[in-house]
Amino acid sequence: MDVSFKSFPADNTVDPEAYIKALDSMKKGDLVFIFTPDDLHYKMVKEAIVRGLHVLVTKPAVKTLKEHLELVELARKHRVLVCVEVHKRWDPVYADARQRIRQLGEFSYYNSYMSQPKKQLITFKAWAGKSSDISYYLNSHHVDFHVWAMQGLDTLPRFVAVYPFRIGIPLTVKMISFVDEL
Repeated sequence: MDVSFKSFPADNTVDPEAYIKALDSMKKGDLVFIFTPDDLHYKMVKEAIVRGLHVLVTKPAVKTLKEHLELVELARKHRVLVCVEVHKRWDPVYADARQRIRQLGEFSYYNSYMSQPKKQLITFKAWAGKSSDISYYLNSHHVDFHVWAMQGLDTLPRFVAVYPFRIGIPLTVKMISFVDEL
């Protein structure tokens, strides 16, 4: 197995478009891992898809529904898989919480809170809150956790939306699976 590595950009070089050269060096059907600040995901994933490359992108995949829907259509058109990595599923504390939740009985209410120790925020200071709201990065864990914890147990018959002037408006929701359409 070839385990050689080529850096894009080259060491001691700054090139914001180096990912294009990296993608162009790959063959159709290869797999790309995209772990960059949130605001870069959309354009990098799009460039990979149009080259016929499969993609694993860290969460959140994109910042808007419009971008998401465009990437879904492009992935279908180019017949590639695009998946989102949500690493909290492999965190032992989250796995334990999921198992406990699944034994509590019928689902009725879910609320979550996530905070980062101040010292960990140093890791994100170059981009968090500047090019992307850090809540995209942090809160997406708990949205995914809820879906993962409830997987196979129930469907969502309705949810409650909160509007500035009206609270508790029940809306009917149909769960849609894009997986069936690929």
